[in-house]
Amino acid sequence: MKTIINLFILVAISTSTIFPIKENPAFKIKIYGDGPNMFLIPGATCSGEVWNETVEKYKNDYRIHVFTLAGYGGVEALKSDEILPVIKDELTKYILKHKSENSILIGHSIGGFLGMWMASEDNNLVDKIIIVDALPFLPAVTNPALTEEIARTSFANFKDFYINMDSTTVETNQRMVLQGMIKNSGKIEFVLQQSIKSDKRTMGVTMYELMSRDLRDDIAGITIPTLVLTSFDDSYDTLIGMTESKKQALYQDQFKLWKSSRVKLIGNSRHFIMLDNPVTFFEEIDAFVKEKKMSF
Repeated sequence: MKTIINLFILVAISTSTIFPIKENPAFKIKIYGDGPNMFLIPGATCSGEVWNETVEKYKNDYRIHVFTLAGYGGVEALKSDEILPVIKDELTKYILKHKSENSILIGHSIGGFLGMWMASEDNNLVDKIIIVDALPFLPAVTNPALTEEIARTSFANFKDFYINMDSTTVETNQRMVLQGMIKNSGKIEFVLQQSIKSDKRTMGVTMYELMSRDLRDDIAGITIPTLVLTSFDDSYDTLIGMTESKKQALYQDQFKLWKSSRVKLIGNSRHFIMLDNPVTFFEEIDAFVKEKKMSF
């Protein structure tokens, strides 16, 4: 990709600051505010706009780096065979270069998976991490005996799942998926419009890469204090036989080797916690950020 300089105008109440950002083919970045650095990584098919409310909440207290990953939300896709490993490496380099004292990373879904993956390779990544509804090995939820080797075979068809779909079929499919992931019906169209701009090959390959990589042992060495947030919606989860205690236990089991992490359930929400229940979401962030950093 041709290197260019993008100028992002950072909105503040009384002043505006212009930051020149060198473009990276693995992601696009927008930066807001000033203060300790906060890095926001969205989930699959989403643009950084899913963090709009989070930016508004914290832009007066943090310098916020909002990513949109390559191939998602209209950003140009990577041509490499592997996608998430490339993005992970580039994110790590960027975060290590720009982190500050009291820096924090918040990742949703695949963004949370990338966050724990990066931290498993570098304990100096940031000062604190918040994982929003992501697991170190997602398919083990339904099949605890699953291994990476079996997963690579079982989910190989994901790589080409979207390739031959026409745009109407993709939109229909994504709308159905999002209706189960977002309780706040007013936000479904907002996220859908980001999703249908995503590259179809990227959608399939990254889902395969997520489903076929097991980080449960890798996260054992992470000492960064981490808050894992997961959702619970009485009107939805109970239909599939899930209870709050079952979901809490399921998440705690997957994160049991990550001794500096803890799991917290947020009610009245589904997968997009920050859109469904922003009040409680922000309360949990604020409380976690204020906690004294412990040694592990």
